[in-house]
Amino acid sequence: HTCSHPRMMDKCTDSELNKEWLDSVNVLSELTRNKIDTASIPGGYYSKRVVQAAAATGIKHLYTSEPVEKPWELYGCRCYGRYTLKHNDLPVKALSLLNSYFCKVQQCLCWNIKKILKKILGPLYLIIRRVLLK
Repeated sequence: HTCSHPRMMDKCTDSELNKEWLDSVNVLSELTRNKIDTASIPGGYYSKRVVQAAAATGIKHLYTSEPVEKPWELYGCRCYGRYTLKHNDLPVKALSLLNSYFCKVQQCLCWNIKKILKKILGPLYLIIRRVLLK
């Protein structure tokens, strides 16, 4: 999730993105004594610039919050989406995601509405989200 876990990663400058990924890869590689090439974008703020910066620092596998089944390639980086389960979801929700096309479409619609709201509201989106989740 990068070293400082920025709230809106897609709004970082190119140098900030590079520092986020590079510092994360270096610190984790040193701690684990293994080359780190897998990461996840914090907060669901995916953009091509975020992927490009990650790929430039050696990340080969990048997880996003996009609710899609098939991975895609960008800048030599393999990107993976995911469907969301929350800590209080019942097991039936996981089964629905596996077996129900409607459940997947519903998550995709909700996610795309959130993406639009994030773009329109900018930092205000995070404030509203925090208030609603309390």
